[in-house]
Amino acid sequence: MDVLSPVETAVIGTPGGEGPLAAYRRAVAEKRIVSDPAQAAAAERLQGLWVKLRHYDPPPRNARRTLIGRFIRRRAVEEAPGNQVHGLYLVGEVGRGKSMLMDLFFEAAQVPRRRRIHFHAFMQEAHSRIFAWKQANPGGDDPIPPLADTI
Repeated sequence: MDVLSPVETAVIGTPGGEGPLAAYRRAVAEKRIVSDPAQAAAAERLQGLWVKLRHYDPPPRNARRTLIGRFIRRRAVEEAPGNQVHGLYLVGEVGRGKSMLMDLFFEAAQVPRRRRIHFHAFMQEAHSRIFAWKQANPGGDDPIPPLADTI
């Protein structure tokens, strides 16, 4: 199985609003990568997430920051759990194509505010922010909601 570099992934691209599955299949058809059943299955799951994100309408950011906004949001989530979009966690050995698939997904995602970051770097950053928040707010509330708003 070949693994694409970020430069090669950018060349594959996702034209015309197609999702990561179509980009993956095109890369296989053009013999840029070798077909791999595990990658194809992951690309299908990423496609499902991509479709859900295209139709996702998150609550306004300022509604999440106030106490009343948190209460209203909590009620809205309880009333409409289908509106939530759950992420996807790709796991596998080094060199299996996880980063290549994520690059295809990232390129296909039409989310205005987005940033491509490797999982380990993301977790280091998240834990660093949680630690800093706890230092600044000893005995404070749960640091996750306000930090999630910044991501």
